[in-house]
Amino acid sequence: MVFDKKNAMRNAEKHLAQGKTRAAISEYKDVVRHDPRDFVTLNILGDLHIKEGDESAAVKCFNRKSLKNSGNFIRNADLRQKPGSSTKN
Repeated sequence: MVFDKKNAMRNAEKHLAQGKTRAAISEYKDVVRHDPRDFVTLNILGDLHIKEGDESAAVKCFNRKSLKNSGNFIRNADLRQKPGSSTKN
């Protein structure tokens, strides 16, 4: 089954409009799971976790976003370097 990001986002927005924050969180988690570089959705997800009182989950979302924004975001592919190559920050 192919993931439909637009449909998931639409569903999340509908849940929010109905006051169903936990259902929206579930939809947004699916979006981030399928598109881990969607930092806008990751930020929304962090905000919703705060609204629900789950600060540790919010911090995880914001940390992932801040790592990307600070230029320290490392993908798995970056961990496998060729011998003799060096990394620059």
